[in-house]
Formats: sequence, structure tokens, C-alpha cells
Amino acid sequence: MHPRFPNGHDRTSRQGSPSPERGIALIMVIWVLTFFSIVLSAFAFSMRTEMHAARNFKEEAEASSLAEAGIARAVAELANAGVREDMTPRVPPYSSGDIPLGRGKYRVSVTDEGSRIPLNQASEEVWRRLLRNTGVRDSGLLDTLADSILDWRDPDSLQRSSGAEEAYYLSLSQPYHPRNGDLEFLEELLLVKGMTREIFFGNVADPERLAALLGTSPEERDLQPGEYLGIRPFLTTRGSGQVNVNTASLDTLVALGLSGSEAVKILENRRPGPIRGQIPQAGRGLPLTTASGTYRIESTGSLPGAPVAYRITAIVQKEGTPARPRIRVLSWKEGS
Repeated sequence: MHPRFPNGHDRTSRQGSPSPERGIALIMVIWVLTFFSIVLSAFAFSMRTEMHAARNFKEEAEASSLAEAGIARAVAELANAGVREDMTPRVPPYSSGDIPLGRGKYRVSVTDEGSRIPLNQASEEVWRRLLRNTGVRDSGLLDTLADSILDWRDPDSLQRSSGAEEAYYLSLSQPYHPRNGDLEFLEELLLVKGMTREIFFGNVADPERLAALLGTSPEERDLQPGEYLGIRPFLTTRGSGQVNVNTASLDTLVALGLSGSEAVKILENRRPGPIRGQIPQAGRGLPLTTASGTYRIESTGSLPGAPVAYRITAIVQKEGTPARPRIRVLSWKEGS
């Protein structure tokens, strides 16, 4: 016989297995602890994410201000060049290099927008020469690009033999309408049939090889199959319709109809100083000029250790008189 306590419970049953109520209570405690652990982890993750977002926002705002400082400096130099005796005139293209400001730095460069081909006035022959000299050697692709660019630009719906009009673009998986007018941004060319990022931006990764290729006459250029220099650096949507012979690149001059030897001779003649006087225009894709008042300012602001930089690209035009110059902004693009 097992001894019993006065309340009638068996000692072995109390000391053996736990009661069901105690097991349920233990499970509930575990669930509560798990729930609070998840909540606390989610809260900690949310706070950490918000802290990172706040820091990135602060750094982006600082980098943006640095980039704006670079724009302001370039605008002041353009406006005051030739006006103030204590200010050394700087003729584009030029780059400031890294300039420290506060706890960050900015770098600003100024180039002559008149050195680029105004794409909205470029003829089919200019497009073909530019595309071919920068790496588009396939005749079928060359025909497609040249015809499609002109179809995108013209106001009618008549398709050229290798081009594309609205029916083609609406048949794409993500349909859109062609411009049927002047392009507003260079990147709009990426929407044109046949255009790729490699053709537009270029894909020569080695800076030394890229410089060597750009310094070689297009007629003697040894581009590998699938290698592109990119057409973007030679184009503008803000040109006056004339190209400045004193700042135009070798590829720009050849695209306008000059031979490689003619273009090289122009580059050599302007090294002692700017070319002045009358310029023969026969056989050129666009008229040439010896001056330009439109400039592209590219400014980048950055902070030490920050993962991204902030860049502003502004195209400005210098107007007014030498004594009272005025800078007018034609376009402004910014982002990190």
C-alpha cells in the first residue's frame, strides 16, 4: 500500500509526470517569448534601416551642395572671363581636379557644347559616319540605326526601308510611342530601334586603349568586333546647328565629312592658338564656326567614405555684353 496524504493525492503521481496545466503554461511562455523576440528583432532592424536611410539622406544632401558649389564656381569663371583683370580666363575644355570644401570635395569640368554634333540637325550621312567610326561595322545594323533615328525624329509615319515607326514600337512587350519630333535628351536614343547601351555609351573599359583609339584617325582605327567607343560624347541636343572647329574632336570633324588627314591638320593648326577667319564649308555635314557661347558644366560632389557621389550636369549659354555678361541655363540634370 502506498502512503497517501490527507487530501487524498498519490505522492508518486505528484512527483512523476507534470500536470497538463503546467505543460500548457510552459508552451504559452515559450510562444510569448518567441513573439517578443520577433517583435524586438523587427523593431531593431527597422531602426537600423531608418538610421542608414537618414545618414544616406544627409550625405546625399551634403554631396548635392558640394556639386552645386562646383556649378557656381564654373558659372562665375565663365561670366567673368575676359571681364575681371584679376581673373585668369579659362578656355574650355578644362577640369578643376578635386577641390576640398568642408568635409568633402567637388570636381567640376567645363566643355564647349558647340564642339558636339547637334543630333536634331544631323543628316543621314553624318549619322552613318559617326556610327561607323565608333564601332558599328555591320551594314545591316548601320542601316537600321540610321533609318530608325531619322524615323524617330521626323513628324510623319512613313517608314524608311530599315527604319521603324509607331507600329513597331507599339508591338513591343513594353510599348511606347516614337517622338516624331526633335529629341529632348540624348538618352532618348536608347529607345530607338537597334540602339544598345554599348553603342550609345561605349564598352572599351581600358582608359589607355580608349585614349589611343580616340587619338587615331577613324580610317586607321583598329576596333575589335563588338567593341564600341560610344556616340554619346559627340552629340548634343542643345547645339546651335553649327560646330566649333576650335573645340571639335577628331571623330566629330570626320563625321561632318572631313577626311582623317583634313581633321588631323585642323587639330594641328589650332594647337598654337584658336583658328580664326573664314572656314571652307564645302562637303561638310553641318556648318563650321570658330566660336561658341554654349557650355556643358559637369560637377560631382562627394564625401569621404560615402558609397555614392552626387552629380549635376548643366548646359548654359553665355549672353549679354563683355561688360555685363549673363549666363542662361538651358538644361539641368542631377542625381546620385
